[in-house]
Amino acid sequence: MVHSDGMKLIIAEKRMRDGDYAGATQILNDLRAAVGLAGHATPADAAGMQDILIWERFAEHFMEGRRLGDLERFGLMRQVFDELNDSERVGTGRPLKFPLTDTEATYNPEITNDLAQRCLPRA
Repeated sequence: MVHSDGMKLIIAEKRMRDGDYAGATQILNDLRAAVGLAGHATPADAAGMQDILIWERFAEHFMEGRRLGDLERFGLMRQVFDELNDSERVGTGRPLKFPLTDTEATYNPEITNDLAQRCLPRA
């Protein structure tokens, strides 16, 4: 289920992908104004627009469990995990997805039943 503000974020993303940064920024700024926040300036490039859109998606969907999917969809998963590389939370070399089960690898002929290829946690 998606609420109306979430649907507006989808429209903003579509405008961003079409290169309409002003239109995407306007949608985001309308959402921000509705809760008393100052708006963003329209970014000049795709990277700046994506940063703003992702920030707003994370803020809007806080506690809804959508961040992981967004990180994967925008190709940011490896960057975020690498930035977690501290002594308590190793990020470098970490698998990016949940491991497959033995059953899936056994009965699905499209999967090589090799632990190194199944994204299992490292021992």
